[in-house]
Amino acid sequence: MINRIFNFLFGLVLIFLAWQIYTYKYSIKYGVRIDLSDVYVVASLAFLITGLVFIYVSFRKKIIESYFKCPKCKELFYYKDTKDGFCPNCNIEVVTIEKYWENEKYYLKCPKCKHSFSEFELYGEICPYCETQLIDIRTKREI
Repeated sequence: MINRIFNFLFGLVLIFLAWQIYTYKYSIKYGVRIDLSDVYVVASLAFLITGLVFIYVSFRKKIIESYFKCPKCKELFYYKDTKDGFCPNCNIEVVTIEKYWENEKYYLKCPKCKHSFSEFELYGEICPYCETQLIDIRTKREI
């Protein structure tokens, strides 16, 4: 938020300087008058364009470049790869990977030692405690 305010104010200052240079054809720096009568159009355009860029940056919508995951097909995407926040494959709203992990239930279960795991805790299909094949409790099948 502070960056947005700073960018907006700095953009306004640059636009004011562009107007001053274009109108008066000089600039004052450290109390010394700098004559810009030969290049005042170029200098004022440079300040104006830079000021407009800073103002644009302050108002643009910030998109977080993190991973998003589709709850249905379980595929990972960047936001720019989605269709305005929807999965390109199944057209369901994607969620951030952090939110997906929070909502994910522990559905992998070991039939021998009864430990439960989520798919994000394991790198394989075998229980790390007793080395037994895990079962997906949603489908009741081994994974």
